[in-house]
Amino acid sequence: MVQLKEELLRDIARVWLDKQFSSYQKHMGFEIFHNKGPLTKHLTNRFWGTDLESIPNYMSVDVEPDIAGIIISPKTQQKLWVVAEVKGNEQAISQADRRQAIDYAKATNAFRGFLISDGPLGSDVRKDIRNGMHSYNGMFENGQKGICYLEFIRYLESTEQFVRNK
Repeated sequence: MVQLKEELLRDIARVWLDKQFSSYQKHMGFEIFHNKGPLTKHLTNRFWGTDLESIPNYMSVDVEPDIAGIIISPKTQQKLWVVAEVKGNEQAISQADRRQAIDYAKATNAFRGFLISDGPLGSDVRKDIRNGMHSYNGMFENGQKGICYLEFIRYLESTEQFVRNK
């Protein structure tokens, strides 16, 4: 089997995220930000006034996750970040990968944060997960902040499926 290039996996993951959150209205659809600069720059170029101010952490999201989108809670109209870091080439997920994805989720107070890969979890990362080292301060649909957990998702190229990475 040929290794899936990370660039292609980002495209596939963006489409998957869009489907996962298809029941939500989007304030900002899922976009790939790899090598495009920090989210703050993008937000201030695209949104203005109260529209910009209603985005959580809009002034301090100086991070560049691979994929980001802003969904709107149907219950509260709260704007919520969904971010994902993507790792390809069938490499085992490392602690550095986990820390990077957690940093992006923390910076945005993400409603949902993902680390999507086509490779397995490294043994040190599995241990980190057992020890709760995949938690971050995120935001719930009601707008309150609380403890959320990074989700590890694996893409299986042979079946074109996304599954929980264990």
